[in-house]
Amino acid sequence: MHRSSPLLTRRQWLQTSAAATAAFTAPGLLAQQYPARPMKVIVPFPPGGSADVLTRVLVNAMGSTVGQPYVVDNKAGGGGALGIQQTSAAAPDGYTFGVTSLGPHVLLPQLGRKLPYDPLKDIIPVGHMGGMGLAIIERNGLQAGSLADVIALAKAQPGKISFGSSGIPGQLAIEQLKRMADVDFLHVPYKGDTPMAADLIGGQIDLAMLTVTATLPHMEAKTFKVFATTGTSREEQMASIPTVAEQGYPDFAAQLWYVLAAPAGTPENVIKTQSDALLKALSTPEVNRQFSLAGLYKSPMDTPTVQRFVNDEYKKWGSIIEKTGLRLE
Repeated sequence: MHRSSPLLTRRQWLQTSAAATAAFTAPGLLAQQYPARPMKVIVPFPPGGSADVLTRVLVNAMGSTVGQPYVVDNKAGGGGALGIQQTSAAAPDGYTFGVTSLGPHVLLPQLGRKLPYDPLKDIIPVGHMGGMGLAIIERNGLQAGSLADVIALAKAQPGKISFGSSGIPGQLAIEQLKRMADVDFLHVPYKGDTPMAADLIGGQIDLAMLTVTATLPHMEAKTFKVFATTGTSREEQMASIPTVAEQGYPDFAAQLWYVLAAPAGTPENVIKTQSDALLKALSTPEVNRQFSLAGLYKSPMDTPTVQRFVNDEYKKWGSIIEKTGLRLE
């Protein structure tokens, strides 16, 4: 009977071992090790703003989950369009993401701005990161204790009650309210929340649509009266202030939001990894604390839900823009 030599047995063992090693390093298994290096998140707004603060808080928590850090890259310009363009043009390899928002994703494309990207085709919404609500406030001395009082004043003096806004989202929120309540306000545009708040305190305007973040420092000082917020539910930091929806306009909602996005073509397993990490981050006590301090709200959504949300926002604000005829110059 022929018996295998020890050398042949050893060779067979080595071949088996090599095959096993190859199996463990196959492309499919390596893909399961994602991410293997740090990732970049493009924020289309300047450092220090709400989008930047929110992103840094979240990616710090997400990095602990996925085992790799995120590098925040601020690319401000074009009302957020520059950063979104760079996100859409990035390689869909799971190592570059971006933050999209109401302005560059929904409003700019429908206000006539020519953009180098298609928000509905070139980027994938991954998860809802949170955002800022808006507060409707009045100058001291206006003597309107509620939204109903403000509407009554506006109907008694068509086009004479002045209403300030800082940016297009606030202006469109005012337009939405005007149409629902069938009233006419005198719209006064501002380039920032700070000068608008100063004019409201000084009595130069009657009303203002101010972010919750900018409103909070003034509440204790009682420099003006807050009588409504614009979200789908009451703001955590202003729990005693009813929403516009609670005050007779159930279909009204206007919030600034931020969504984690990926370039089109990014693999599904990557999207799932990032979505899961974001949802976990939004549930942590430290993120809750930081959001509360900054006047931010949370609205956790998985990928299919946030994609429906973004599409619904696109249709809703597109309809309002079409009815108002508003266009960017």
